Amino acid sequence: MTLVRLAFALGLLVGLVSPQVGHAQWVEAPGEGWLEVRAVHHQTDTRFGPDSNLEPLFNAESRSITTSTFLTAAVGLLPGLDAWAQVPFHHLQFNDIVRDRSSTGLGDPRLFLRAGPKAFGLDIGLPIAVRGGVKFPVGDFPIDAEIIPLSE
Repeated sequence: MTLVRLAFALGLLVGLVSPQVGHAQWVEAPGEGWLEVRAVHHQTDTRFGPDSNLEPLFNAESRSITTSTFLTAAVGLLPGLDAWAQVPFHHLQFNDIVRDRSSTGLGDPRLFLRAGPKAFGLDIGLPIAVRGGVKFPVGDFPIDAEIIPLSE
């Protein structure tokens, strides 16, 4: 059994036997919600090569830097149905011996609906939900080595 499958099975088991752990997965009640601001930063000078080994980025002194902030909000709409929205803001850089490239701005906003058992008239007492959404591209995604797009 792979490590990912083992971790998934363990997480599922903990969620089923410990309702307080799974409490965060309950769909928001109508009119209730939350707001989250999250920041991530990643800097590297290596990549995975064709044989899955780490190797330097494309040329000498290459460095990739990503700093992103995500604003996420959720609000309950109806019993068993809530909406999520996420707006990312990125600062992306790729620096090497040729030149420094960067892009800064809004990323692709996302909008999700999440439905739990109550949306279907069921009350099974498990923290289960189905979520689906759409992503709204903020711009083009040119295939060009000199441009770092903010859109995915």
